[in-house]
Amino acid sequence: HLTYCSGVCCAATLKQINYVHTMDPDVDVFVFYMDIRTPGNLEELYRRAREEHGAVFIRGNPYAVEWDSVKEELIVTGEDTLSGSQVAVRVDLVVLAVGMVPGTVPAFDRLERDTTGFVTGHLPCSPMEVRRAGIFVAGCAQEPMDVSTSVKSALAAAAECLATVQNQPTVFPPVVERHKCDRCGRCVEECPYGALSFGADGYPSVNPLACRGCGICQGGCPLRCIYLPGFSSREVAGLIEAVDTGSMGEQPCVLAFLCANDAYRALDRAGVQGVNYGANILTVRVPCAGAVNVGWINDALLNGIDGVLVAGCRTTECHFGRGTSLAELRINNLRDTLKSMLVEPQRVQVLNSGIEDGHSLVAAIKRFIQQLQKLGPNPFKE
Repeated sequence: HLTYCSGVCCAATLKQINYVHTMDPDVDVFVFYMDIRTPGNLEELYRRAREEHGAVFIRGNPYAVEWDSVKEELIVTGEDTLSGSQVAVRVDLVVLAVGMVPGTVPAFDRLERDTTGFVTGHLPCSPMEVRRAGIFVAGCAQEPMDVSTSVKSALAAAAECLATVQNQPTVFPPVVERHKCDRCGRCVEECPYGALSFGADGYPSVNPLACRGCGICQGGCPLRCIYLPGFSSREVAGLIEAVDTGSMGEQPCVLAFLCANDAYRALDRAGVQGVNYGANILTVRVPCAGAVNVGWINDALLNGIDGVLVAGCRTTECHFGRGTSLAELRINNLRDTLKSMLVEPQRVQVLNSGIEDGHSLVAAIKRFIQQLQKLGPNPFKE
């Protein structure tokens, strides 16, 4: 009934078979199964159960367990899907190998969980870190694990704890320009790590130990008064102004903001593999798609750039939780503003990409360029 593989049920069953035969070698064991999963060294358990202990494995789920009151035995009936025949086994004891489910620890109630209910971080890159400062997850709180895997998980989590225990910030935190800030609180609300809070003077204050450097706060700031080092309004504006749109010829000029974890690496890999995505694509690596401020997009279009792409992780795989979703929401809200500026909303597009999706990302970029060619030059292009 579980939507996921518990991972350890097969090994637990095989271990129990070995225990039973150690106590009584004459016991007959029948195992109904759909799939046996024993990766790595656990395959030895499977071999011993079959060859040394003579366990009989029947592929198929039993559909009835009945009690024979005369012989005082249980009758387990099922179908052997490999032979297509019905099987009835008389046994003294029936054991159900149950799946491992997430714990119900009250302290975990406020932590984000994955679709299966376990507490975990971003599995491909930061599986031990949850999106709350100073909290790390290991062992069966993270996913179903056997003992050896739990030990490895615990050691990894302990290593991750060192920076927090030693009070060492792992990133450069954002800077707040108080003379611009109207204390709207949007950065405080949208920070996925709770690293921002209102100080005693009413202005946003950054906890550098909690900050992960995602830049979601700068992406959502309407006044562009909070920024990560290297992404201030002045620096980004200088980058945009330096683009010579006239040097592109008839090809549309595209400014692409790519998240550092997936989209940027995917496009880079595609380039290494010889896939040409065009010299007219100007790429800017950002920590997260959620770090892109719509003000940057406005500036780019007003400076004559024909189109703006924002490419981030897949929505369900964003390293910073809601970064890609927030980028999509903000840009959808921007489209009405573009219409009032007499700029086609189709000149701005959001793409999702995994790190292995370089070829499909390049294909999506080429489709975007074709769309820009149909629209014609940016009306603000000199």
